[in-house]
Amino acid sequence: MPSKTFRTDRAYEPNEVDALIARINEIQRTCKHSYANKKGLTLWESDRTGVYVVGSQGRTTNFTLTCTHCNHEKIVSAAEICPECVEPMSPYGPALPAKLYNPNWGKGFWGAREEICVNCRLRVVYEFFDR
Repeated sequence: MPSKTFRTDRAYEPNEVDALIARINEIQRTCKHSYANKKGLTLWESDRTGVYVVGSQGRTTNFTLTCTHCNHEKIVSAAEICPECVEPMSPYGPALPAKLYNPNWGKGFWGAREEICVNCRLRVVYEFFDR
């Protein structure tokens, strides 16, 4: 079936809001971003003390970082970026059986990968398919 585009016959004239949006986009494009976790993120502790769960069944928890200069937002994974200090996470030891962290995990080929923040040492864990 053919498609058809519908438009209003009146000419569109840019307005103040269009100018503000263009200005915001320019500010965000040229900004030297400094991100912070302004909205917060609640994590639950696993069965291992001091290790927080950031995902299960192959999905990790995402959260929003906001630039403190221009309010630009980006969504990142809590398994890759520390939600506390916004620094990178790195692998912490070998993959372990998932049931060590949660008795409901570990059915089939599921394992658990632990990550640690390179700056503040926050430890997180997520469940992944380990076949």
